[in-house]
Amino acid sequence: EARYIDACLTSIETQMHDTDDLLVVDNGSTDGTADIVNRHDRARIAVVSHVTIAALRNYGAKQTGGDIIAFIDADCTIEPGWRDAVIEILSRENVAATGSAVTLPADAGWISRAWWYRRPIDERATPYLVAANFAVRRDAFIKVDGFREELVTDEDTEIGTRLTHEEYQIIDSMRVKAVHHDNPHTLAAFYRKEKWHATSILQTAGAQKLDKPMVMTVVFWVTLVLAITALAAGTVYDQPIWWGVFIILLVPVLTALYRVAQGARISSFLQLCVLYLIF
Repeated sequence: EARYIDACLTSIETQMHDTDDLLVVDNGSTDGTADIVNRHDRARIAVVSHVTIAALRNYGAKQTGGDIIAFIDADCTIEPGWRDAVIEILSRENVAATGSAVTLPADAGWISRAWWYRRPIDERATPYLVAANFAVRRDAFIKVDGFREELVTDEDTEIGTRLTHEEYQIIDSMRVKAVHHDNPHTLAAFYRKEKWHATSILQTAGAQKLDKPMVMTVVFWVTLVLAITALAAGTVYDQPIWWGVFIILLVPVLTALYRVAQGARISSFLQLCVLYLIF
C-alpha cells in the first residue's frame, strides 16, 4: 500500500489526541511501505507476515490500548469529524460498533461509481460493517473473541453477525466517513477483486438469515445451466436461441433493477448489468 499509506496516516494523525495510539500492522510488505510509516512520528509499525487480514486485525487490537479499537485499511483516508463521531456514537447505550461503507474519491472510474453507489442515509442500525472503516468498543470485541482468523475474507460480516447475536447495536453513520482510494479501473481488475472477496463465502454462508449475493449467485448458476441446455437444444433442433440468451441475462438484469430501486443511478443500469454478469 505504498501509494496510499502516507495519505492514510496523515488523515488519522490530524485528528489524534495525545492519548490515542496509532499502529500499522504490516503483512510482510516489500514495496517500501515500512519506510513511509517510519517517517510518521505518531505511528508505530509491527510486521506480522503471511497471515490473514483477520489475524492482522486481532494482533493490532492486542498491541494497543484504549476502550475503542478503530480499524482503517491502508488504502483509505478518514474525513474530518471522524474521531468525534466515533466517540459520540459509541458512548450510546448498547452500541458496540460504528463506521460506514467507504466512499469513492473524485477520480473514481465508471466501474466504482456504478458498483459502490449507496443511497445517502445519515444513520441506521445495520447487521455488519466493512472492516476497512470500523470502530468497536474493546469490551464487545473481546466478548466475541475478535475476528475469526481462519477467514481469508468476509471477516467483517462474520464478526457483525456475532456482535448482533450478543444483542449489541451496530450503527452505520455517514459522519464516520472514510474514502477508499484503491479501486478497480478495468473489468479484469473488477473480476479479480470480486473473486478474492468471495474466497470465504462458503465458510460464512448462513451467517445471515438472507445472504442476498449467495442467493443471487445460486439462482444465476441454475439459470445458466438452463440457458446452456436451451441453446444446445436450439442448435440441435434448429429452433430460435434468443430465449436461451434471455435466461442468461435474467438474473443480472433483475439484480441491476433491484439496485436501481434501492437508489442506484438509473444511468448506471446497463453498467450494473455487465458488472453483475461478471460477478
